[in-house]
Amino acid sequence: DLIPEQIQHECQQALSHASGQPIETLGLRKDRHQVPIEIIVSMMSRGQGSDYMITLHDITERKQHEEALQAAYDEMESRVVERTQDLTETNQRLKQEIEQHRDTTETLQKTQDELIQAAKLAVLGQMSASINHELNQPLAAIRAYAENSMTFIERDRSDMASENLQQIVELTDRMATISAQLKLFARKSEGQLAIVSTQATIEYALRLFRPQLEKEEILLEVSLPEQDLFVRADAVRLEQVIVNLIS
Repeated sequence: DLIPEQIQHECQQALSHASGQPIETLGLRKDRHQVPIEIIVSMMSRGQGSDYMITLHDITERKQHEEALQAAYDEMESRVVERTQDLTETNQRLKQEIEQHRDTTETLQKTQDELIQAAKLAVLGQMSASINHELNQPLAAIRAYAENSMTFIERDRSDMASENLQQIVELTDRMATISAQLKLFARKSEGQLAIVSTQATIEYALRLFRPQLEKEEILLEVSLPEQDLFVRADAVRLEQVIVNLIS
C-alpha cells in the first residue's frame, strides 16, 4: 500500500537482497500523493528463522535541499562559463588591439623612414651642382696628368711621369672619399641606436656641403667643445638633422 504499483517489482528485487543499504524510490502518502522515500531493509535472525525490519523515510525535504543545491551549483557553473566567455572575448579584443597597434606603429615607422630618405635625396638634388663640380675638377686634372705622363714617358722622363701618377692616385683617393660620403648619406636608416660622436657627425655634414659653401662664398663658423660629446642615436638620422639645419 505504501509503494506505487509501477515500481513495486523494482522494490521487490531490492528487498530480496536485504543488504541494509538505503534504496531511494517513490512512496505513497495516505492521500495517494507520491513522495520520494528511502527504504532500508535489514534481516534479523530469530531462533531458527529470520525476520525483516523495513524502514521507510520520507525524504521530500532532503530532496528539496539537494535540488536547491544543484540549482545553485548549476547557476554558479553558468556564471563561471559566462564569465570565462567574457574574459576570453576581452582577451581576444585586447590581442586584436595590440596587433592593430603594432601594425600602425610599423606603418608609421616605415612612412617616417621613407620621408627621411626622400628628404635626403632632396638635399642631394640641391647639392648636385656642387657635387658635380667637386668631381669634375679631379677628373679633369687626372686626364691632364695622364696625358702629361704619356709625354714624359715618350721623352724618357720617368721621374716626372712618376710624380704625375702619384698625383693621379691622390686625386682618385679624393674622389673615392667623396663617393663614399655620398653613399653613406644616401643609405637608408636601420633604426638602430648606437653611440655616436656629435663632432664627427657635424664634420661629416660639413664635408658634404664644402663645395657649395665655397662656391657661394659662405663662411660657416663652428664652435665645438674641446672634449667630444657622444649620444645614443641613429647615426643616419642624426646626420640628416645636421644636414637639414645647414641646408
